[in-house]
Amino acid sequence: MISANTAPARAGEKKDKRKPRPKRPRWWRILFWSLFGLLMLLVVVVTTLLIVLGNLDSPAIRGWVKGYLRDNYKIEVDYKALSVSVFSGLTIEKLSLATPAPYAKHAENLLEVDRLVVDWDFWPLLIGNVKVTEGRLDGLRLSLVTDEHGGSSLSKLIEGFGPPAGEEAVEEAEPVPLSKTLIDGLPQVTVERFSIEGIAF
Repeated sequence: MISANTAPARAGEKKDKRKPRPKRPRWWRILFWSLFGLLMLLVVVVTTLLIVLGNLDSPAIRGWVKGYLRDNYKIEVDYKALSVSVFSGLTIEKLSLATPAPYAKHAENLLEVDRLVVDWDFWPLLIGNVKVTEGRLDGLRLSLVTDEHGGSSLSKLIEGFGPPAGEEAVEEAEPVPLSKTLIDGLPQVTVERFSIEGIAF
């Protein structure tokens, strides 16, 4: 009887001596799920970007690209095929740039290109630089229209790249060379080799 009574007591003593497992701080779980959510968002954005760049010649995306250039830069651009790979380069076929009004009645397109292939190095893109290893342009046709006032279809086209400004801003702003404006807005570009074939004016 003594052994039967003492056995449960010892089992109870061992059970009472067990310490509760420490709980992990809640902020660790919050941090984990926050980082996991950001990672998933980054994966979705990168995947979407790669899909869009690989299908730029689809009717829906081509319409969006043309509309964006028309609304923001006042230029009409069309192309038959366009593919961009972040890791290798881009290819454009049958690219055309419409002549802006009022010069369009003299020439339908200011610029036409049969094929443009640009190969670049991927790693410089990570720091904002573009290193073109090789470029090839075939079938370049340029139709420049001028008027008696010294204007041209090219100068009219470039006007669309300038930011809109009010009358007071135009009067107070100091003149800035166009070359400096264009260069400041472009990333650093290094071209190792580029060839042009079939130029017509």
